[in-house]
Amino acid sequence: MTLGRGREARRDVAYAALMGGDLAVRLGAVYALVELADEWLGEVSLPVGVRRGHVQGVIDRLCAYLRSPLSTAADNGPVGESTGAQGRIQQAIVEEIHRRVQHPVASAEGASLAGTWSGFAFNFSGAVFVCTVNFTGSRWEHEVDFSDCIFMRDALFSCSAFAGTANFTHSPYRALADFSESLYQDAAYFGGCTWGGAVNFSGCTFRAGAYFLGCCYGADTVFTGCFFAGTVVMMYSAYRGAFTATGCTFAGDADLSSSAYYGPASLRGCVFLADAWLGGGSWGGRTVFSGSVFEGAADFSGAAYLADAIFTDAVFVNCAPSLRECVFSPYSVQEFTRTPEQEHPIVLEGGLPVGSHLLTPGQLARLAKLRQKVTQRCEQLADKPAGSAAHRRAARRLEQAHEALARRAHSRLMRHSKPGYTKAINLHRFIDTVSRTARTITRHRPFTGRTPHHAPCYAFPVEPSPRSNCAPFCEPPAAA
Repeated sequence: MTLGRGREARRDVAYAALMGGDLAVRLGAVYALVELADEWLGEVSLPVGVRRGHVQGVIDRLCAYLRSPLSTAADNGPVGESTGAQGRIQQAIVEEIHRRVQHPVASAEGASLAGTWSGFAFNFSGAVFVCTVNFTGSRWEHEVDFSDCIFMRDALFSCSAFAGTANFTHSPYRALADFSESLYQDAAYFGGCTWGGAVNFSGCTFRAGAYFLGCCYGADTVFTGCFFAGTVVMMYSAYRGAFTATGCTFAGDADLSSSAYYGPASLRGCVFLADAWLGGGSWGGRTVFSGSVFEGAADFSGAAYLADAIFTDAVFVNCAPSLRECVFSPYSVQEFTRTPEQEHPIVLEGGLPVGSHLLTPGQLARLAKLRQKVTQRCEQLADKPAGSAAHRRAARRLEQAHEALARRAHSRLMRHSKPGYTKAINLHRFIDTVSRTARTITRHRPFTGRTPHHAPCYAFPVEPSPRSNCAPFCEPPAAA
């Protein structure tokens, strides 16, 4: 027991050194704590519960340091030049945790085996990572919490496995975010995130629900080849770059409605085994559903296609899709060809789906002008320090620009309204929510499974808002 008391004394000294002293002292404290945790794990003379309790305590203290505020500008350092002392300490902690949540030798199938720390809980919530976060090939056997984090540099989680709940809600990513080829055994929450760089979820497997509610993507977004076993919720999101989700399988209900796609969007060759909701949004670039199979209900109603819309050889197995109240650009291509054996084709009238219509050149021109104003206000808001008076004024101006665009899109584009589509989404609330990375909305409040027309909107910290016929984010093509 003397040895145990000695370790506890060393631990207490390391705790104190971690919270004060110069860079060398704090780095030494990190390595001392990691060494102590490894010693406790290997101490067979102690009961398993005691050993695990000591190790969990060390992990909690390291995570708490990552969550602590950056103390000084000198600690933080200019982004893009040097991460400073804080960044070096963060890097050391991340690297040491990474080494212990992955096995140094992969399995015969190439998958990463569990590491010595994989069986412990990790809470990184609220951390500001000024260093690159590399957890490639990691295994997390319990729930892991990365909610409300800020990733200043690359966030690398590819080829990882999450056995428990994976909580990444309300986190801004300033650079690359790579989650490709990862496995999520339990629910995965990414709601309210803002993605400044490219986002890669290609090849992921989601064995439970996947919730991407109210996200804003600033660059290309890739979900190619994903398998979703449970409910998928991606509504109320904005995609400024290309959106690619080719070859995905959606075994549960898929809700991609009421979102805005600035660039091209491809859902080519997807399989929807349950109901799919893809309406109520705007598609600003070439949109492709070619070769996709819809076995459940397919609802595209109330969407605005402002560039090419390609539904060639899309198969609707059990019922015809709904494209009522959709609008299309007169300067773009619309393709609705079908295979001869298809029993439930898209019903056309005058070359367009029944109940849909074309935008006029004047409507396109007015939308383009208002859309430019929204873009300008978004850029102005991003330049203002969060919480400042200038930030609040910029937020109000953005709100006004969104409301003007929503009013124009809704009152002038939509000739008819369905129940549940009578009001435009308050898009400024969405922007404000994701920019503030608020803490309590999406986390632990998954989609309820109700039909989309009556689903509560957990993206907003306000009462649920009805869906819009046309979420007016996308840049329409210039009038000829």
